[in-house]
Amino acid sequence: MAVFRILLRLLVFQFYKLNAGFFLFIFIFFFGIISPGTQIAYHLSIIHSVINSFFLLAFVITCWFLYNLKCVSFFEEVIRKYRESFLCELQAINEKKLFAMVIACHLLVFLPVAIYASIVELIAWQQQKLMVAIIIIISIFLMIVASSFYIKKLLVNLTSDSKRLFLQNLYRRRFGPSYLFYSLYYILYKKKVSVFTLKVFSFALFYLIFIRSADNFDKDSFTNILILIGYFHSILLFQVHKFVEEKCSFTRNLPLSLLKRMAMFFVPVCVLYLPEIFYLCINRTTLLSFPEIITVYLMLVSQLMLYTSIIYMSNFKLKIFLRWIFIISFALVFLNKLMNLDLLIMIQFIFSYLVFQLRYFKYQHEVYSN
Repeated sequence: MAVFRILLRLLVFQFYKLNAGFFLFIFIFFFGIISPGTQIAYHLSIIHSVINSFFLLAFVITCWFLYNLKCVSFFEEVIRKYRESFLCELQAINEKKLFAMVIACHLLVFLPVAIYASIVELIAWQQQKLMVAIIIIISIFLMIVASSFYIKKLLVNLTSDSKRLFLQNLYRRRFGPSYLFYSLYYILYKKKVSVFTLKVFSFALFYLIFIRSADNFDKDSFTNILILIGYFHSILLFQVHKFVEEKCSFTRNLPLSLLKRMAMFFVPVCVLYLPEIFYLCINRTTLLSFPEIITVYLMLVSQLMLYTSIIYMSNFKLKIFLRWIFIISFALVFLNKLMNLDLLIMIQFIFSYLVFQLRYFKYQHEVYSN
Protein backbone atom coordinates (compact mmCIF):
# COMPACT_ATOMS: atom_id res chain seq x y z
CA MET A 1 0.00 0.00 0.00
CA ALA A 2 1.28 3.44 -0.96
CA VAL A 3 0.26 4.98 2.37
CA PHE A 4 2.20 2.35 4.29
CA ARG A 5 5.31 2.96 2.17
CA ILE A 6 5.04 6.66 2.97
CA LEU A 7 4.79 5.90 6.69
CA LEU A 8 7.81 3.60 6.39
CA ARG A 9 9.91 6.34 4.83
CA LEU A 10 8.63 8.98 7.21
CA LEU A 11 8.73 7.07 10.49
CA VAL A 12 10.92 3.97 10.22
CA PHE A 13 13.70 4.96 7.79
CA GLN A 14 14.09 8.43 9.28
CA PHE A 15 14.21 7.00 12.81
CA TYR A 16 17.11 4.67 12.01
CA LYS A 17 18.85 7.36 9.96
CA LEU A 18 18.74 9.93 12.78
CA ASN A 19 19.70 7.41 15.47
CA ALA A 20 22.52 5.66 13.60
CA GLY A 21 25.09 6.94 16.13
CA PHE A 22 22.99 5.64 19.04
CA PHE A 23 22.77 2.14 17.55
CA LEU A 24 26.48 2.18 16.73
CA PHE A 25 27.28 2.95 20.37
CA ILE A 26 24.99 0.15 21.58
CA PHE A 27 26.54 -2.30 19.11
CA ILE A 28 30.10 -1.44 20.17
CA PHE A 29 29.15 -1.59 23.86
CA PHE A 30 27.59 -5.07 23.61
CA PHE A 31 29.63 -6.61 20.79
CA GLY A 32 32.64 -4.53 19.77
CA ILE A 33 34.52 -4.64 23.08
CA ILE A 34 34.09 -8.38 23.58
CA SER A 35 36.33 -11.00 22.01
CA PRO A 36 34.46 -12.89 19.24
CA GLY A 37 35.22 -16.21 20.91
CA THR A 38 33.55 -15.18 24.18
CA GLN A 39 30.57 -13.19 22.90
CA ILE A 40 28.04 -16.04 23.21
CA ALA A 41 29.13 -16.84 26.77
CA TYR A 42 29.16 -13.12 27.60
CA HIS A 43 25.57 -12.51 26.45
CA LEU A 44 24.32 -15.75 27.96
CA SER A 45 25.75 -14.69 31.32
CA ILE A 46 23.87 -11.39 31.05
CA ILE A 47 20.61 -13.13 30.13
CA HIS A 48 20.96 -15.68 32.94
CA SER A 49 21.55 -12.84 35.39
CA VAL A 50 18.42 -11.08 34.15
CA ILE A 51 16.09 -14.09 34.36
CA ASN A 52 17.40 -15.06 37.81
CA SER A 53 17.06 -11.61 39.39
CA PHE A 54 13.80 -9.67 39.44
CA PHE A 55 15.77 -6.51 40.20
CA LEU A 56 17.82 -6.84 37.00
CA LEU A 57 14.68 -7.84 35.10
CA ALA A 58 12.94 -4.66 36.28
CA PHE A 59 15.98 -2.63 35.25
CA VAL A 60 16.06 -4.19 31.77
CA ILE A 61 12.31 -3.69 31.24
CA THR A 62 12.74 -0.07 32.33
CA CYS A 63 15.45 0.36 29.68
CA TRP A 64 13.13 -1.14 27.07
CA PHE A 65 10.39 1.21 28.21
CA LEU A 66 12.69 4.23 27.86
CA TYR A 67 13.62 3.11 24.35
CA ASN A 68 9.91 2.82 23.60
CA LEU A 69 9.40 6.40 24.82
CA LYS A 70 12.20 7.44 22.49
CA CYS A 71 10.33 5.87 19.56
CA VAL A 72 7.02 7.46 20.52
CA SER A 73 8.66 10.84 21.03
CA PHE A 74 10.11 10.64 17.51
CA PHE A 75 6.68 9.77 16.08
CA GLU A 76 5.19 12.74 17.95
CA GLU A 77 7.83 15.06 16.51
CA VAL A 78 7.07 13.87 12.97
CA ILE A 79 3.34 14.36 13.52
CA ARG A 80 3.93 17.85 14.92
CA LYS A 81 6.09 18.75 11.93
CA TYR A 82 3.74 17.48 9.21
CA ARG A 83 0.35 17.78 10.91
CA GLU A 84 -0.65 20.73 8.71
CA SER A 85 0.30 19.00 5.44
CA PHE A 86 -0.27 15.57 3.91
CA LEU A 87 -0.75 13.73 7.22
CA CYS A 88 -4.25 15.19 7.36
CA GLU A 89 -5.19 12.76 4.57
CA LEU A 90 -4.66 9.85 6.96
CA GLN A 91 -7.87 10.81 8.75
CA ALA A 92 -9.79 9.45 5.75
CA ILE A 93 -8.37 5.94 6.21
CA ASN A 94 -10.26 3.32 8.17
CA GLU A 95 -9.07 3.42 11.79
CA LYS A 96 -8.43 -0.33 11.96
CA LYS A 97 -6.21 -0.22 8.85
CA LEU A 98 -4.42 2.85 10.19
CA PHE A 99 -3.89 1.12 13.54
CA ALA A 100 -2.44 -1.93 11.79
CA MET A 101 -0.01 0.25 9.80
CA VAL A 102 1.06 2.14 12.93
CA ILE A 103 1.67 -1.16 14.78
CA ALA A 104 3.77 -2.40 11.85
CA CYS A 105 5.86 0.80 11.86
CA HIS A 106 6.24 0.70 15.63
CA LEU A 107 7.31 -2.95 15.51
CA LEU A 108 9.99 -2.11 12.96
CA VAL A 109 11.53 0.67 15.10
CA PHE A 110 11.11 -1.52 18.20
CA LEU A 111 12.67 -4.51 16.42
CA PRO A 112 16.11 -4.45 18.18
CA VAL A 113 14.45 -4.67 21.59
CA ALA A 114 11.85 -7.19 20.38
CA ILE A 115 14.53 -9.55 19.05
CA TYR A 116 16.59 -9.38 22.24
CA ALA A 117 13.47 -9.78 24.39
CA SER A 118 12.46 -12.85 22.36
CA ILE A 119 15.85 -14.46 23.02
CA VAL A 120 15.59 -13.74 26.75
CA GLU A 121 12.05 -15.10 26.79
CA LEU A 122 13.08 -18.28 24.94
CA ILE A 123 15.89 -18.98 27.41
CA ALA A 124 13.50 -18.28 30.31
CA TRP A 125 11.05 -20.86 28.91
CA GLN A 126 13.85 -23.40 28.53
CA GLN A 127 14.88 -22.90 32.15
CA GLN A 128 11.22 -23.06 33.21
CA LYS A 129 11.22 -19.49 34.48
CA LEU A 130 7.57 -19.14 33.52
CA MET A 131 6.89 -16.03 35.55
CA VAL A 132 9.82 -14.20 33.95
CA ALA A 133 8.70 -15.22 30.45
CA ILE A 134 5.13 -14.08 31.11
CA ILE A 135 6.31 -10.73 32.49
CA ILE A 136 8.45 -10.13 29.39
CA ILE A 137 5.60 -11.05 27.00
CA ILE A 138 3.08 -8.82 28.77
CA SER A 139 5.55 -5.91 29.03
CA ILE A 140 6.49 -5.95 25.33
CA PHE A 141 2.85 -6.43 24.27
CA LEU A 142 1.62 -3.51 26.38
CA MET A 143 4.42 -1.22 25.18
CA ILE A 144 3.72 -1.88 21.50
CA VAL A 145 -0.09 -1.86 21.64
CA ALA A 146 -0.47 1.14 23.99
CA SER A 147 2.08 3.23 22.09
CA SER A 148 0.60 2.35 18.70
CA PHE A 149 -2.90 3.17 19.92
CA TYR A 150 -1.67 6.54 21.18
CA ILE A 151 0.03 7.36 17.86
CA LYS A 152 -3.07 6.25 15.94
CA LYS A 153 -5.18 8.61 18.05
CA LEU A 154 -2.84 11.47 17.20
CA LEU A 155 -3.13 10.73 13.48
CA VAL A 156 -6.92 10.44 13.61
CA ASN A 157 -7.36 13.62 15.65
CA LEU A 158 -4.86 15.92 13.95
CA THR A 159 -5.32 19.45 15.29
CA SER A 160 -3.09 22.41 15.95
CA ASP A 161 -3.54 21.89 19.69
CA SER A 162 -0.06 21.03 21.00
CA LYS A 163 -1.51 19.69 24.24
CA ARG A 164 -2.12 16.40 22.49
CA LEU A 165 1.62 15.84 22.18
CA PHE A 166 1.98 14.47 25.69
CA LEU A 167 5.61 13.35 25.57
CA GLN A 168 6.83 16.52 23.87
CA ASN A 169 5.24 18.61 26.64
CA LEU A 170 6.48 16.19 29.30
CA TYR A 171 10.07 16.56 28.15
CA ARG A 172 9.73 20.35 28.28
CA ARG A 173 8.56 20.34 31.88
CA ARG A 174 11.03 21.35 34.56
CA PHE A 175 11.76 18.90 37.31
CA GLY A 176 13.61 20.48 40.19
CA PRO A 177 16.43 22.99 39.76
CA SER A 178 16.94 22.73 36.00
CA TYR A 179 20.19 24.74 36.08
CA LEU A 180 21.89 21.66 37.56
CA PHE A 181 21.31 19.81 34.30
CA TYR A 182 22.51 22.48 31.84
CA SER A 183 26.02 21.08 31.76
CA LEU A 184 24.71 17.51 31.51
CA TYR A 185 22.62 18.49 28.50
CA TYR A 186 25.67 20.15 26.97
CA ILE A 187 27.70 16.95 27.36
CA LEU A 188 25.07 14.55 26.03
CA TYR A 189 23.89 16.75 23.16
CA LYS A 190 26.69 19.07 22.07
CA LYS A 191 29.63 16.82 22.98
CA LYS A 192 28.16 13.40 22.23
CA VAL A 193 30.95 12.55 19.77
CA SER A 194 33.59 13.30 22.41
CA VAL A 195 31.67 11.28 24.98
CA PHE A 196 31.41 8.36 22.56
CA THR A 197 35.16 8.49 21.87
CA LEU A 198 35.98 8.57 25.59
CA LYS A 199 33.68 5.64 26.32
CA VAL A 200 35.28 3.56 23.56
CA PHE A 201 38.69 4.37 25.05
CA SER A 202 37.56 3.40 28.57
CA PHE A 203 35.97 0.14 27.43
CA ALA A 204 39.06 -0.76 25.42
CA LEU A 205 41.21 -0.36 28.54
CA PHE A 206 38.75 -2.35 30.63
CA TYR A 207 38.68 -5.07 27.99
CA LEU A 208 42.45 -5.38 28.15
CA ILE A 209 42.32 -5.59 31.96
CA PHE A 210 39.36 -7.90 32.56
CA ILE A 211 39.49 -10.09 29.45
CA ARG A 212 43.02 -10.17 28.08
CA SER A 213 44.96 -9.72 31.33
CA ALA A 214 42.56 -11.20 33.88
CA ASP A 215 45.16 -13.67 35.14
CA ASN A 216 47.59 -10.86 35.97
CA PHE A 217 45.07 -8.47 37.50
CA ASP A 218 46.59 -6.01 39.98
CA LYS A 219 44.44 -3.49 41.87
CA ASP A 220 47.19 -0.87 42.09
CA SER A 221 47.74 -1.03 38.34
CA PHE A 222 43.98 -0.87 37.83
CA THR A 223 43.84 2.31 39.93
CA ASN A 224 46.55 3.82 37.74
CA ILE A 225 44.39 2.99 34.71
CA LEU A 226 41.52 4.87 36.37
CA ILE A 227 43.77 7.89 36.81
CA LEU A 228 44.62 7.71 33.10
CA ILE A 229 40.91 7.56 32.21
CA GLY A 230 40.25 10.58 34.42
CA TYR A 231 43.05 12.50 32.72
CA PHE A 232 41.44 12.17 29.29
CA HIS A 233 37.98 12.95 30.67
CA SER A 234 39.37 16.20 32.08
CA ILE A 235 39.48 17.57 28.51
CA LEU A 236 35.69 17.24 28.36
CA LEU A 237 35.31 18.87 31.79
CA PHE A 238 37.40 21.80 30.58
CA GLN A 239 34.87 22.34 27.77
CA VAL A 240 32.01 22.05 30.28
CA HIS A 241 33.65 24.72 32.42
CA LYS A 242 33.81 27.06 29.41
CA PHE A 243 30.14 26.38 28.69
CA VAL A 244 29.09 27.11 32.29
CA GLU A 245 31.12 30.32 32.55
CA GLU A 246 30.29 31.66 29.08
CA LYS A 247 26.78 30.45 28.26
CA CYS A 248 25.46 30.06 31.81
CA SER A 249 27.19 33.01 33.42
CA PHE A 250 23.83 34.19 34.78
CA THR A 251 24.08 31.44 37.44
CA ARG A 252 26.70 33.55 39.20
CA ASN A 253 23.93 36.04 40.02
CA LEU A 254 21.63 33.40 41.47
CA PRO A 255 21.39 33.05 45.27
CA LEU A 256 22.98 29.60 45.33
CA SER A 257 25.18 27.97 47.91
CA LEU A 258 28.65 26.80 46.97
CA LEU A 259 27.57 23.16 47.08
CA LYS A 260 24.80 23.82 44.55
CA ARG A 261 27.28 25.57 42.28
CA MET A 262 29.59 22.58 42.56
CA ALA A 263 26.63 20.35 41.74
CA MET A 264 26.55 21.84 38.23
CA PHE A 265 29.75 19.86 37.66
CA PHE A 266 29.06 17.01 40.06
CA VAL A 267 25.84 15.89 38.33
CA PRO A 268 27.34 15.46 34.83
CA VAL A 269 30.45 13.80 36.28
CA CYS A 270 28.31 11.22 38.09
CA VAL A 271 26.30 10.48 34.96
CA LEU A 272 29.38 10.48 32.74
CA TYR A 273 30.91 7.48 34.51
CA LEU A 274 27.77 5.32 34.68
CA PRO A 275 28.66 3.31 31.51
CA GLU A 276 32.02 2.32 33.04
CA ILE A 277 30.35 1.23 36.28
CA PHE A 278 27.73 -0.74 34.37
CA TYR A 279 30.52 -2.46 32.45
CA LEU A 280 32.35 -3.31 35.66
CA CYS A 281 29.20 -4.77 37.23
CA ILE A 282 28.82 -7.10 34.24
CA ASN A 283 32.45 -8.07 33.67
CA ARG A 284 33.98 -7.92 37.14
CA THR A 285 33.63 -11.73 37.72
CA THR A 286 35.79 -12.46 40.79
CA LEU A 287 38.29 -9.64 40.27
CA LEU A 288 36.28 -6.89 41.97
CA SER A 289 33.58 -7.05 44.62
CA PHE A 290 30.57 -4.74 44.55
CA PRO A 291 31.95 -2.46 47.33
CA GLU A 292 35.18 -2.19 45.36
CA ILE A 293 33.22 -1.12 42.26
CA ILE A 294 31.58 1.63 44.33
CA THR A 295 35.05 2.69 45.45
CA VAL A 296 36.17 2.80 41.81
CA TYR A 297 33.19 4.98 40.98
CA LEU A 298 33.96 7.40 43.82
CA MET A 299 37.60 7.49 42.73
CA LEU A 300 36.64 8.53 39.19
CA VAL A 301 34.14 11.15 40.40
CA SER A 302 36.47 12.66 43.03
CA GLN A 303 39.29 12.84 40.50
CA LEU A 304 37.24 14.81 37.97
CA MET A 305 35.90 17.11 40.68
CA LEU A 306 39.49 17.80 41.71
CA TYR A 307 40.44 18.59 38.11
CA THR A 308 37.41 20.87 37.75
CA SER A 309 38.37 22.83 40.86
CA ILE A 310 41.90 23.30 39.44
CA ILE A 311 40.40 25.20 36.49
CA TYR A 312 39.29 27.95 38.89
CA MET A 313 42.85 28.54 40.02
CA SER A 314 43.50 30.70 36.96
CA ASN A 315 42.35 31.37 33.39
CA PHE A 316 44.13 28.36 31.99
CA LYS A 317 44.30 27.61 28.33
CA LEU A 318 43.72 23.99 27.46
CA LYS A 319 47.40 23.13 26.86
CA ILE A 320 48.49 24.68 30.16
CA PHE A 321 45.57 23.05 31.98
CA LEU A 322 46.55 19.60 30.65
CA ARG A 323 50.11 20.13 31.86
CA TRP A 324 48.85 20.82 35.37
CA ILE A 325 46.51 17.81 35.22
CA PHE A 326 49.36 15.61 34.00
CA ILE A 327 51.47 16.66 37.01
CA ILE A 328 48.56 16.01 39.40
CA SER A 329 47.84 12.64 37.78
CA PHE A 330 51.49 11.72 38.13
CA ALA A 331 51.32 12.66 41.82
CA LEU A 332 48.15 10.59 42.28
CA VAL A 333 49.94 7.53 40.93
CA PHE A 334 52.56 7.87 43.71
CA LEU A 335 49.95 8.67 46.37
CA ASN A 336 48.10 5.52 45.37
CA LYS A 337 51.18 3.54 46.40
CA LEU A 338 51.55 5.38 49.71
CA MET A 339 48.02 5.48 51.08
CA ASN A 340 44.68 3.72 51.13
CA LEU A 341 42.40 4.36 48.17
CA ASP A 342 39.53 5.47 50.41
CA LEU A 343 41.78 8.07 52.01
CA LEU A 344 42.89 9.28 48.58
CA ILE A 345 39.26 9.71 47.52
CA MET A 346 38.48 11.70 50.66
CA ILE A 347 41.50 13.95 50.11
CA GLN A 348 40.44 14.68 46.53
CA PHE A 349 36.88 15.60 47.56
CA ILE A 350 38.09 17.82 50.42
CA PHE A 351 40.72 19.54 48.31
CA SER A 352 38.26 20.19 45.47
CA TYR A 353 35.78 21.74 47.93
CA LEU A 354 38.45 23.96 49.48
CA VAL A 355 39.64 25.19 46.10
CA PHE A 356 36.07 25.95 45.05
CA GLN A 357 35.49 27.82 48.29
CA LEU A 358 38.65 29.89 47.96
CA ARG A 359 38.68 30.56 44.23
CA TYR A 360 35.17 30.31 42.78
CA PHE A 361 33.93 33.83 43.62
CA LYS A 362 37.34 35.36 42.86
CA TYR A 363 37.48 33.76 39.45
CA GLN A 364 36.83 36.02 36.47
CA HIS A 365 36.39 34.21 33.21
CA GLU A 366 38.14 35.50 30.12
CA VAL A 367 37.05 34.49 26.65
CA TYR A 368 39.93 32.76 24.93
CA SER A 369 40.53 30.32 22.11
CA ASN A 370 42.38 27.05 22.30
